[in-house]
Amino acid sequence: MFSITASWLNLLGLGSPSAIVLGYIDPGTSNVLVPAAVGSLGAALLVVKHYWRKLVGLGRSEDENPSPDDPQQPSEEDGPSPSS
Repeated sequence: MFSITASWLNLLGLGSPSAIVLGYIDPGTSNVLVPAAVGSLGAALLVVKHYWRKLVGLGRSEDENPSPDDPQQPSEEDGPSPSS
């Protein structure tokens, strides 16, 4: 049981300082890790934005959110309607 506990402490960095380190991180690793972290964060934000819009859109009726292609809704850009 002691060896399992010691292994977990060493894994968490709380073990003895004389533990053998079998890993090495190259200084150029940050050139890969930083863009990967930024890209992952950006992708996660886009996923949240997508599903947030779907969630908020469920509560809206068609009257509150008219389609821009609806011909019955005159837009302000068209100007006044021609009179006959």
